[in-house]
Amino acid sequence: MTAFEKYRPFFIALTLGLLSFGFYRVYWNPKAKACQPESACINPHANQIAKKTLIIATVFVLGLLAFPYAVPYVFKVVKTFAGCLTN
Repeated sequence: MTAFEKYRPFFIALTLGLLSFGFYRVYWNPKAKACQPESACINPHANQIAKKTLIIATVFVLGLLAFPYAVPYVFKVVKTFAGCLTN
């Protein structure tokens, strides 16, 4: 996995760009003036599913992006807590 470390900024930028595009398409995309029957713009349930899925994916991605920075603090707290239990 360390072979991909040099590409990490590119993958982060790509991921954030795709999430931004998803938010644009779901929330800010100008609606078509004429919707075809049985299309997604007619069905509000499909739009709700897209919004919920986008929010869940965004939270998941942000958690994964924060993970490498949070791990040292988590292990520091765990070591400190484990040290208190052994004394």
